[in-house]
Amino acid sequence: MVDAFISYRRKPSASLAQLVQEKLKNQHTIDAYVDTTRTDSTRVQFPERLMQAIADAPVFICLLGEGTLESEWVHKEIQRAYELGKHCIPVFQESYVPPTVEDSAVDYLLAFDGVHIFDVKAVFMDESIGQIAALCAPPKTPAPASQPPRFPIMRYLAAILALAVLIAVVLLVVLPNLNPVNIPTPTLTHTQAVVAVGTTSETLAFTETESPFLQPSETPTPSETASPQPTETPTLSETQMEMTITSEYGAILNEIQQTNAADATGTAAALTATADSWTETPTPDARRTAEARVTRDAIAAATQGVVDATATANAWTDTPTATRTPTPTHTFTPTHTPTSTLTHTPDPVVVALEQARNFTGDENTDWVAFATTFPDDPAAAPMVLVPVGSFQMGSTVNTDEQPVHTQTFDQPFWIDQTEVTRGQWGLCVAEGACPAKTGNQYSERDEQPVNYVTWFEARDYCVWRAEVTGEDYRLPTEREWEYAARGVESWTYPWGSESPTDDLAVYYPTANETADVGSKPDGVSWVGALDMSGNVWEWVNTIYGIELNGDYDFSDSGESLYNYPYVANDGREADTGERTDVLRVLRGGSFSVSTSVLRGAVRYWYYPYFEYVNVGFRCALS
Repeated sequence: MVDAFISYRRKPSASLAQLVQEKLKNQHTIDAYVDTTRTDSTRVQFPERLMQAIADAPVFICLLGEGTLESEWVHKEIQRAYELGKHCIPVFQESYVPPTVEDSAVDYLLAFDGVHIFDVKAVFMDESIGQIAALCAPPKTPAPASQPPRFPIMRYLAAILALAVLIAVVLLVVLPNLNPVNIPTPTLTHTQAVVAVGTTSETLAFTETESPFLQPSETPTPSETASPQPTETPTLSETQMEMTITSEYGAILNEIQQTNAADATGTAAALTATADSWTETPTPDARRTAEARVTRDAIAAATQGVVDATATANAWTDTPTATRTPTPTHTFTPTHTPTSTLTHTPDPVVVALEQARNFTGDENTDWVAFATTFPDDPAAAPMVLVPVGSFQMGSTVNTDEQPVHTQTFDQPFWIDQTEVTRGQWGLCVAEGACPAKTGNQYSERDEQPVNYVTWFEARDYCVWRAEVTGEDYRLPTEREWEYAARGVESWTYPWGSESPTDDLAVYYPTANETADVGSKPDGVSWVGALDMSGNVWEWVNTIYGIELNGDYDFSDSGESLYNYPYVANDGREADTGERTDVLRVLRGGSFSVSTSVLRGAVRYWYYPYFEYVNVGFRCALS
C-alpha cells in the first residue's frame, strides 16, 4: 500500500512528478504512486487502477502547473479524491494560474495547505519537497467543510433534548433554592487605636463574615470616617517653604526656652503627638514641619540628658536675630532649582536621531541600538533606528547577488523591530483596512508573525499606519532591509559570521511552524531588529523584474530584470499600482528553508498576489 498518490498532467509536470516521487522515497521514506504510462493525448488504459490507487493512498498530491486543471483526467482524479474526502496537498508550480471557474472538487483541493515549488528556476527543490513530506501526515483537525457530516441527525436531536432537560432542572430545582435575602452581609464595627504617645483616636474597621454570595447592592458603606478631609492650602515653592520652616523652627525654640527643665519630657511627648498629626496631613504645613524637626532634635538630645537638651535650647535663644530673620535666603535658591532643568530634558527620540545622523562608526558594535514605540502608531509596533553609513551590498554566492557594491545612506530611517504579528494585523482588520487572516497550523497565536500575506496586503497595512499618523510608513526597500540586517561591516548573518543554530534563528528542519516574534534574541541584528533570518520570508518594496509570459527569461518586449548594482531610481522602486506581472523581492528566509538561505544577501521573488504559509513582512518609516 502506498503512502500518497501523485496526480499530474504530463505537460508541464511529468518530470517534476518523478522527481517528487524519487525524493519523497529516498529522503523521507514516503512511497508515492505515479502513473508513468499515462499521456494526455490518449485515454488512460486502466482508469480503474488509478481510481483504486487514489482510494488506497491516504494522501492525494496534485501538481498544479499551467493548464493542469483543464485536463479531463486530472479533474477526474481530483473529483475522486473529493468524493473520498482525501487529505490533499496542492503543489503550485511556477506556471500555475488560479482557476477562473468555480468547481467544488477543485475548491476542496485548494482549501488544503499547499506547497509552492520553483521547478523552472530549480531552486529550493529539496526544501519544497520537504514541506510536501511534512504535510503528508493528515491533520488532526477535520478536513474542509465540503466533507459529509460526521454525526447522524439523531445525535443532534439527542443533544438538543438533553439540553432542554438540563434547563428544566435549573429552573425547577436550583433557582428556587437560591435565597439572596438570607445571605449574611458584612458588619461594621468600631475599634480603638492607641497612639504611641498615649492618646487615642477612633478608627473604623470592617469585619467581613463569610458569605457564599455577596450582592453588590448590599455592600456596606461607612457612614463616618476616622480622619477629616484635607483642606486646600496655598502651594509654596520649595524655596519659600524652606524659609518658612526655618522661621517657624526658631519660633518653636523660643517657646521651648520658656519651658522648665522638669517639663521637658512632657514637652517632647506633646511634640511627638504633634509630629504624628503632621505626618497624616496631606498638604505641606510649615509650622508642623518645623515642629517635627524640633521633636527630632529634642528626642536626640534627650539621650544625652533632658537638662543638657534644655540648656542647649537656651543657648540657641541667646543668638541675636537667629530665630527671627531668615537672612540666608540666597543659599536655598541654587540647591532647589533643578525643576526648571527637568522641563527642558531633550526627547530621547530627538537625541537618538541626532546620534544616528552623525554616526561615523566602521564597526557594527559602534552603534548602540535604540528602539521606541511611537504613541500615535495604530499598530503599537516597536521600531528600531538605523543610522547613516555605508555597507557592501550583495555577495559572490548567487548570480543575482552580484556584483558586490557599496551602498551609502545619508539619512537614518526606522524599521519594525519584529515581523508584523497576527495580533497587530488584527488591529488593522478591526479598522476595516485589512482582510481577516484566519489562524493556521503554522501561525495561530497573536505573537506569531502573520502569514499568507500577499505583497498588496503588506503594502496596504503599512499605508494604513501612514494614513492614521500622517507619517511615511511603507515597505522597506531591499537595500534598507539588507543594511538593517548586515550593518556597516556587511555581516553574513544578522548576528555575524557564525553559522545558524537553534538559538539564533527559526529554520528547517528544526522548526515546522513559525515561532513567536523575538523568541531568538541572540540572533538580533546590529540595530536591534529581530528575526531578520528565518521565521517568515519578508516582502520588500523592490521589484525583481517584470515577466509577461511566464518563461522567466525577462528578455521579451516589455520585460525587464533589475540586476545589481542596486540603483534606486532605475524603476525598481516604482509604484506599479495593482499590476500582477511585476515580481517583488522577498528577504530573510523562513522556518521552512535550510541554513543556506538564511544569509542576509539572499534574494527571493514572486508575484505580488502570491500568498503562502511562510511569507510575512515588516514596515519601515522615513
